[in-house]
Amino acid sequence: MRVDHDQGVGSGVSVTAAPSLDNPTADCIVRVERLGKQVVSPEGPLVILDDISFGIVRGDSVAVVGASGSGKSTLLGLLAGLDVPSRGRIWLAGTELGSLDEDGRALLRAQRVGFVFQS
Repeated sequence: MRVDHDQGVGSGVSVTAAPSLDNPTADCIVRVERLGKQVVSPEGPLVILDDISFGIVRGDSVAVVGASGSGKSTLLGLLAGLDVPSRGRIWLAGTELGSLDEDGRALLRAQRVGFVFQS
């Protein structure tokens, strides 16, 4: 899976760096730090996402692309607060999702998140 973003000045670039830890939400509407998601399968632990970090600044265009089963939907569900990560931190509009309970995440999602599904 690759997260590409375009700041309106050229082609998308692979995002591997994140803003400084000193001010993790500076200029970012979405900030992800060392995100990981693991589930238990009949064969044992299954790592879906491992050590993902990036920031999205207001006005950026973002595309999450990858093969089937690469973790795209899992990532988007985590960013929206529909699920909780196994490790790492997510900030949405300056609020760390890990500091919210399920009701708090639902309220933030209602105020700040929209989904457009394709068929």
